[in-house]
Amino acid sequence: MLLASLRYSSLLLFLLVSTHVLAQAPPSTETTEPKVDAVPNSTQDEVERLDDGSLDEEDGDSAADLERIYETRAYYQQHPIDLNTATRESFSALNLLSPAQVNAILDYRAKSGDFISPLELQSVRLLSIDEVRNLIPYVTVRKGMVNAVKTIKARIKDATGFVATRTAYQTTTLNTDNFLGPQLPVFLRARWSAGRQFSAGIVLENDAGEPYGGKDNPLFFDYVNVHLYADDLPGAIKTVALGDYGVNWGQGLISYTGFGTGKGAFVMDVQRNPRWIIPHASVREVGFYRGAAVAVEMGDFKVMGMASRKSLDGAIDTLSGDDIDLEFSSFRLSGLHRTRSEIDGRRVNTATTFGGAVKWEQKWGNISLQHMQHRFDVPFVQGGALYQNFNISTDQLRNTSLAWQTFLGPVSWFGEAAVDINNETAVISGIQMGLDRKTDISIVYRRYDVGYRTLYNNVFGTSRRPENEEGVYFGIRTQLAKNWMLQGFADLYVHPFARFRSSTPTANQDGLLRLTYEKRRKYSVYLQVRHRDNERDLSSSESGTLRTIEPFIRTSVRIQGQINLSKVVTLRSRVEFARTKASGAISEGTVLYQDLILKPANFPVSMTARIALIDTDDFESRIYAYENDLLYRFRIPAYFGQGYRTYMNLRWRASRKLTAELRGAFGRRAGAEDQVELATQLRYKF
Repeated sequence: MLLASLRYSSLLLFLLVSTHVLAQAPPSTETTEPKVDAVPNSTQDEVERLDDGSLDEEDGDSAADLERIYETRAYYQQHPIDLNTATRESFSALNLLSPAQVNAILDYRAKSGDFISPLELQSVRLLSIDEVRNLIPYVTVRKGMVNAVKTIKARIKDATGFVATRTAYQTTTLNTDNFLGPQLPVFLRARWSAGRQFSAGIVLENDAGEPYGGKDNPLFFDYVNVHLYADDLPGAIKTVALGDYGVNWGQGLISYTGFGTGKGAFVMDVQRNPRWIIPHASVREVGFYRGAAVAVEMGDFKVMGMASRKSLDGAIDTLSGDDIDLEFSSFRLSGLHRTRSEIDGRRVNTATTFGGAVKWEQKWGNISLQHMQHRFDVPFVQGGALYQNFNISTDQLRNTSLAWQTFLGPVSWFGEAAVDINNETAVISGIQMGLDRKTDISIVYRRYDVGYRTLYNNVFGTSRRPENEEGVYFGIRTQLAKNWMLQGFADLYVHPFARFRSSTPTANQDGLLRLTYEKRRKYSVYLQVRHRDNERDLSSSESGTLRTIEPFIRTSVRIQGQINLSKVVTLRSRVEFARTKASGAISEGTVLYQDLILKPANFPVSMTARIALIDTDDFESRIYAYENDLLYRFRIPAYFGQGYRTYMNLRWRASRKLTAELRGAFGRRAGAEDQVELATQLRYKF
């Protein structure tokens, strides 16, 4: 009785304090439809913080899966997660919390009983006020229990569907004379989904220059994606995926096809928190499986099996006059089939994949064992460059790993150790710790053998491929005072063997520091400094000859501020300076931009616009910047040269079901032709 009185007294105090601490009140159990542009337009800082540090690396492709994340969040705004029945997988679908924070919520619920209100999240030890505020729109507390059968019926009843069509036009300096199709791309999509629990859909797309129909496109479009997915099913079978899907295991050493952050301003996002099976419903044409996957739960054990057969783009070499002896020399990851040479490299190899995993789950964490094997119709051959000496030269890949996650109060220990078909190994292990409610630290060690190879991966590190790297990462986030946040990381790592643009082993340093002052609902400003000290070849030639290695140093300084003049008008300003030093030559660049965001509450049209002034010495001093785009489309282009760029997005909510969008952009750069972009999108919700 005393405990209940204390909890209700605490709740009353939370309600009083939260009237000015939290930016928005908790949603009621009666859900209302949010504005269709509420999620994407609020994500600029989040996307940039997720990608800072990996945008100008070799594999900066993390924006490809953001569409899935924000569609999931849009669904959960309408259908919030019940805090008293939510699982780890429910929280992980939002990509808002670390595994340690998720476990802290579940541990609090187990010890204190059911949540009375979402505001009670403020009592969870590892959650800051900002993190509670970010989570509130997607969670609720429902009265009474709902059995599994009713849950499935509710999913079908509450599922939302939409059809969308998109096209665009842009001028380009590329030689389009060899394009075999029209320069207007077409994107068609239909999907019916209920959060992470159910999804079915089809995507049809042709990029600019790709032909329609013909023997190369029996389904008329160049890219066709179909999926059917169900999760959190009653009974032993928990997840089923048919068609195109992704597989995420451990920390990504064997397979990880979903979204995973690199070294960015979210310094604590260092561990993967995967859902084993996810639907693939994007226009990304590589990095997924095609076939079937199923996950079964038996007590404390979860077992998964998958099978896939998927065609791959690449380059084929003929070893003899006939076509009997063929070798696959390289992947092509662009997904573009515009010219005859690109079409000739389409679907020239096929990967047949089988895999399985078993996980033992306890309150303190989990341990899992994974195995996957790929067999290729055409065997691989090593490339001629020095850094390609350890590329696979066989017709198969095989990987096995052991992964773990433990939660010991405020400490989370995670990791994965893997071995491939050639007994090359890869290991990653890290600790995340909440020192108190104001300070968190993370430490990650990784060692990836130079010859370790997998097919689809996305690990924490520099290139996101688990190969030829060893390093230690330290990150810290601390609340210095009210409204003041400091976060940063330092990473020391080496590449033990040659790699692209480096013909010898190299030692590298990487660091970031960000100081933020935020007055919630009024304004915010931050200062960010990023410094990297790498080594690479003096020459960019790709011969196998050893060459001189010299430091390549890049430093960037950014100041960004945002002010909410009213509920309708928001201004965002940034100035960023970048400086690189290589071979004694210094290259500098500056970007200054001003954003205007208009979101009238009772008017069907909203707008975002930007004017950016660009002045960089060359491409080495380029600066990346996120641009608001069409709904659920993400652009993070490189700004370089001398000139300016401007764009405007208009979004018209014609009705509760129909949204029309128009985007126009214009760029002028000295020594290059003007860039003109036009894009439109229609989205009908049913």
